[in-house]
This record gives sequence, C-alpha cells and structure tokens, in this order.
Amino acid sequence: MTSHGRKGKRAKTRKGIAGHKTKMVSAKHGKRFCAINGELLHGVPHGHTLVEVRKLSKTKRRPSRIFGGILSGKATKRIIEDAAAVRFGTKRIEDVELRYKKFVEQALRTME
Repeated sequence: MTSHGRKGKRAKTRKGIAGHKTKMVSAKHGKRFCAINGELLHGVPHGHTLVEVRKLSKTKRRPSRIFGGILSGKATKRIIEDAAAVRFGTKRIEDVELRYKKFVEQALRTME
C-alpha cells in the first residue's frame, strides 16, 4: 500500500546521464480555497499534475463568473450586495468591511 507521504506525488523513471535511471517526481495540483473565508472552491480542478491543469482550457480551469476561482459563492454574493449598496448610495465605501473592500472596489469598476 502506498504510504501517506507519497500519495500526492507521482514518480516517473527516466534514463539519465550514462544510462543511470533517475526518478522524477511531479506534484499534484492542490485544492483551491476562498481568499476570504477559506472555503473549498467548487468547479476548480485538483488532484491532477500541474502540467495537466495547465493544459486545460481556461473555462475548465475556473468558473467564468466574477471572482471565479478566487472567492466562494457566499463571499461573492456578499461582495456584489455591498457593491450594489455603495453604487446606489445606501452604503459608503468606508462602511464596508476591510477584508471585502478591495473586492467591492473591483466589482464597482466592472459594474460601470
């Protein structure tokens, strides 16, 4: 049975200098988490090698919505609500929580 420490790596043997065998180990792509609340992001591939993920098309690497592949759905919903409140004048940008502020500003730029 494979030991726990080797489960995230795949070993490949290659012919090295002077016919010696060398083992190349490629790491697996880790899971992606939300930048704000640390939740696991759905729709983002993991478990493949880094090269396999890089070869995927852009739409398969991350969701094609605002902050897709960066923030979870709950955090995105909160930011869009705050951005709408700032845009319509019911809330000031200074009243937005500090951890959401830069994302709200970015959402406001995309709304224009």
